[in-house]
This record gives sequence, C-alpha cells and structure tokens, in this order.
Amino acid sequence: MAQDRRPAGFIKPGNVALFALLVQAYGIAIGHAQKVSRGVQIVDYRGLELVERTIVCDTDIQGDENLAAFKSFFERSGQHQPRMAELGFQFDTRDVIVTTEQEEPLLLLADYAAGIAHSAHIKNPGRIPLPISHEFAKILLKKAGESGKLVVIDKPFDVDYAEVFGEALEAAAGQHAR
Repeated sequence: MAQDRRPAGFIKPGNVALFALLVQAYGIAIGHAQKVSRGVQIVDYRGLELVERTIVCDTDIQGDENLAAFKSFFERSGQHQPRMAELGFQFDTRDVIVTTEQEEPLLLLADYAAGIAHSAHIKNPGRIPLPISHEFAKILLKKAGESGKLVVIDKPFDVDYAEVFGEALEAAAGQHAR
C-alpha cells in the first residue's frame, strides 16, 4: 500500500519484472565498471575504496510512485553493504537522474542494443519488418559477444503474480468483499 493507503502501483507484475531485470543489469554494469576502473582509487575513512556513481535512466518508468521506488533503490543501495565492505568497496550514489533520450543521447544505446538482440533472436518477425535483418543482427551480436563487453541472459521469467503477491491479493479481495 502507498502511504496514502491507495494500492501501490509499482507492484504490478510488469513493474516487478522490470525492476528484477534492472537489478540484474545493474549488477552486471557495476561489476564491469569496477573492473575497467581499476587504478582509480579514492579511499574512505575505513580504508574502503569509494566508488561513486550517478545513475541516469530514461523516462520509460511511468508514474511518480514507480519513479520514487526506482530512485530509492539506488539512493539506499549504499547503506548496507557488508559483502562489498568485505571485498574492500563502498558504493555511494551521488545522484539519480531520470531524463529523456533527447537530453541524454547515450540512453539510445540501450534501445539500439535491444533492437539488435531482438532482431538476432527472431528469424521471422511477421508482417512488421525489423530495422535490421536477422542475419546481420546475429553478426553484430556475435562481434559484441567476442569483445567481452556484452552479456546475454536468456532465461524465462517464470514467477507469476500470485506467487509474489498472493497474500496481498487475498487481503485485497477480502476488503473488496466487505
């Protein structure tokens, strides 16, 4: 429930799946960033290597409550990091910026990468042609994979809404029946 007692919009299945994918992508991105930035060391008062980050995301996340949940994930992610501290790191989020692709053109790279992956995995798209051919997309995907800078995770998201929110659904149904 939201603080104003309205149902929380961010717990819709699509948003749960989106946030789950963002967490996985974030883990990969932060690991890669840490790998390539070795040698740049700022140490905090505990001797931990301080890694500051600014998160930039496009406006695909709809609704104030969803944006607030997204931002709070990153704003709070640096508060409790015992495993990172064991490894010698402290991650701090400087800012979470939600902007448009027009204001930050680098955000388009994710759309381009998604389009290439989509075209590479769908041999026959049907009546609507994809922007690049299936074969060319496979070549691009292979080159990106060989570069070591691409991670493709191809697995089903097999958790349904009732498994995640079964108790909340039952409680809501009980309130609705009154």
